[in-house]
Parts: sequence; structure tokens; C-alpha cells
Amino acid sequence: MIILFLSRSQLVTVAIFFLSCSSSSGYIPEYIRSIVHDHNHINNEIVAKATITSATSVPTPPIARREEARVVYAGMAPSEWDPKLPRQAANSTNALMDPPVSIPDPYGWLRDDKRENEEMLDYLKAENSYTQSMTRHLQGLQEDLYKEFLSSLQETDHSTPRPWGEWWYYTRTYKGSPHATYCRSPKTSDSLNKMIDWDGSKDSPILPGEQVYLD
Repeated sequence: MIILFLSRSQLVTVAIFFLSCSSSSGYIPEYIRSIVHDHNHINNEIVAKATITSATSVPTPPIARREEARVVYAGMAPSEWDPKLPRQAANSTNALMDPPVSIPDPYGWLRDDKRENEEMLDYLKAENSYTQSMTRHLQGLQEDLYKEFLSSLQETDHSTPRPWGEWWYYTRTYKGSPHATYCRSPKTSDSLNKMIDWDGSKDSPILPGEQVYLD
């Protein structure tokens, strides 16, 4: 007796060959039929999965264009530079490079402090849309984590006042607000123990004479 150790692909090849040779006699062993049937079933599943994958389009990330000729200069100001814009701190003792060195800045067009460049705004919208589409399946988890974080925070709160000159400086946070409010109050005492009388509400000052200097 000769025993052959064949891989699945080799076994399928032998079975198909035997099937073709036996078709004229009409006799096909059941185990040959089983091998060929399983092989065809697996191939059909692979084709079906490939069809589903190709039908489900994968979002393509936006690609920002590059301005290869765009550069910025480090060192002495170029001839067309606005003299009102400083090149270094007024009290710096370091000499600027002369001549200045050009540094590639192919994506510099994306900077627009006034947020008026339509091309830049469209690109940012495309980036946000791509991010949302790629992380849509995480939306439920994001909401759960956000709620969990909030449950451990006191949203309407304040930091510990710190003395600086004749003032106490501190920050305040409010429920539903994404940023902090910066405040100060006159320093009428070196101790805070008797000064803070806050009732926990949004409208109540932390210290007497509270002033908001950045919101």
C-alpha cells in the first residue's frame, strides 16, 4: 500500500482529474463527489465576499496640493519683506543668517488666519468628512466615553486663585462650555480662607470684585 500526503489543493486537483476520467463510465465515488463539492462551495464563498468588498467603497482621504516653489526664509529679511513684521525678538543678541536660507513650505497655502480662503476651507471640510466616515463605527463608544468623563468632573468649577502683584488670578469653567474663563480679583488679603464664599452657581463670583479679562 502506498500512502500519499497531499495538500488540499493537490487533493482537489486529483479529485477533479479522477472525476473527468470516470465521467464516461458513470461511476463516481462518493468521497470524490464530496471533495469537489466542498471545493466549489469554498470558491463560491470567496467570490461572494470579494463582490461585497468591491461593492462597499472605501473612502479616499483628501490630498492637499503642494506648491513646490513656495519657500520661507530664515535669517535676514528678503528685499520685499514688510519692515513692520519683526524677524526676531527686539532684545535678541544673536545675529541673523545673512544671506537668508530658504526652507521649503509646500503646504503654506493652508494657513489663513482670517479663515477666508475657500480652497483651504473646502479642504478642511473634506478632511473632517473623511474622518467622520472612517470613525462612524466608533460613534457609540465616543459618546459613552464622553459621558463617562463628564460623570467624574464638576463642570461648573474654578481653579485655586494664585497671587500676582495686587491681584488673585484664577480660571472658571461652566457646564456646557468648551473653554475656561480667565478671571482676577483685587488682592485685599494674603489669605483665601475667608475670601472665598462661592455658592457653586455660574453667576456667583469666586472672589469679591471679580473681573473677567479673557473669555
